[in-house]
Amino acid sequence: MEMRKYVTLRITLLCVLLTAAMTAVIGMKSISDKKRDIGETLAETAYLTSDKLDRYMWSRYSEIKTFSRIEAVAETENYTSIRKTIENLQKNIPSFSWIGFTDTAGTVKASTGGILEGIDISKRPVFTEGIKGEFVGDVHDAVLLAKLLPNPSGEPMKFVDVSFAVEDASGSRKGVLAAHLSWEWVNDIKNKILEPVNKRKNISVYIISQDNTVLLGPKEEIGMTIALDSLKYARNNDSGWRVEDWGDGSKYLTGYSFSNGYGDYKGLGWTVLIRQPLNVAYQPVQQLQVFIISTGVLFTLIFSAAGWVFAGAVSSPIVSVAKAADKLRFGKIAPIPVYKGIKEIEVLSDSINDLILSLSSTESELNNMRSIALADKLTGLPNRAALERYLEKNTALAARQGFALEFMYIDLDGFKPINDTYGHAAGDEVLKEVGRRLTASVRKEEIAARIGGDEFAAVLFASDLTTGENVAARIIESVSMPVDIDGKSVRVGCSIGISLWESGNCTAEVFEKADKALYISKKNGKNRYTRN
Repeated sequence: MEMRKYVTLRITLLCVLLTAAMTAVIGMKSISDKKRDIGETLAETAYLTSDKLDRYMWSRYSEIKTFSRIEAVAETENYTSIRKTIENLQKNIPSFSWIGFTDTAGTVKASTGGILEGIDISKRPVFTEGIKGEFVGDVHDAVLLAKLLPNPSGEPMKFVDVSFAVEDASGSRKGVLAAHLSWEWVNDIKNKILEPVNKRKNISVYIISQDNTVLLGPKEEIGMTIALDSLKYARNNDSGWRVEDWGDGSKYLTGYSFSNGYGDYKGLGWTVLIRQPLNVAYQPVQQLQVFIISTGVLFTLIFSAAGWVFAGAVSSPIVSVAKAADKLRFGKIAPIPVYKGIKEIEVLSDSINDLILSLSSTESELNNMRSIALADKLTGLPNRAALERYLEKNTALAARQGFALEFMYIDLDGFKPINDTYGHAAGDEVLKEVGRRLTASVRKEEIAARIGGDEFAAVLFASDLTTGENVAARIIESVSMPVDIDGKSVRVGCSIGISLWESGNCTAEVFEKADKALYISKKNGKNRYTRN
């Protein structure tokens, strides 16, 4: 076959293979990255939602608790005055659909809008449990108030109950201060939390009660019971994500988090699930694959044409180039002559390949030596020498461009018992996994390094004063997740010390400050971060 045709055919084949390889590799990596990114976003959103629910309920719980103890309620039998007090509370916090004060027999003596005054509610949990001290009741349908309160939406009304026993200064029971908190407030929280992820399609939010009943979700699923592994993980006080089969023939990326209360509010045991169909999540990846294939076809045509021209241009001097390459291979200086004519491709191929192999081998050995010198043998993370080289380069860059760096010392909590119980091989696997999680917690231009033993360090670009705390919290959460060792789940935690480096600071002194902050984290209970 003529060289020109041969080269053109080879270039065309290479382009086709590269396009196929890029489509497969980038597709797989994109799917993995997209799954992780969306999963982490859903998990974070579920956590924020559960936290917001707890904080909101704590606020309402605390308000009723506070009002049950103020003199205007506890020290008077002027029910008109009590009504005015609780109506002011409702006016400031409209989420309270109804607030009422009962006597010790359970008769409503004062209420917002006068609703239910004179009615006996002694059989209702809001009284029977509240008179014992305090009560927080889970979501339930409105019973007495369904026809008495305005309901513009026409949807069934649901409430969360909060009540406290009212005592005077001598400790004598005067009655119960009870409130019905409209369940509509949870939609407001859901909408605010989901606003950053609204651009993602088909996001669904569920709030699940302790008995697996859907309290919030798609309208047709409210009141149903569901059984998912995500609920089990969440109720172990774990926040995370997984690919879950919801029993409808589809799989979903599902973020989960458990609502376990806030402050003195113990919580109602709600679980927050946020899901997105897997096929919807992968749509951007499929679009990327189509683009890669289209681009590959275009470049195949372009390079095939270029190869045709190129093959014709290089065919004439081919033998002279090959002979010159032979001399170069043996260390002789030989200029590559310009020669035109018909040449043998075998001579050029053998000579150039030998030369390239020799040069590549030398370069590969040098690169391997550099990599070994700067990498921790066990975890593959940068070692102390690599960290020092990174600091030398990036502190100079930070000083020139006027930004700060966050230095972190990281020490594992509970690592020694793993070595003692399962052996050093298991400990090594834990260190490797921690290394992977640290790498995933910092950005590409930042560094996480192993200093020695179970000690690590990280250097971050500080965009604002919360950068270190945010990343530290993410690292603590990531490291504390279970590690599977031969089918056994083990856990470690980590304590972190943070210190800010700014232009003009000594890096050794800043790391020493971070080390002292780490000591404080250890001293104060571990599995936390401290800034110095």
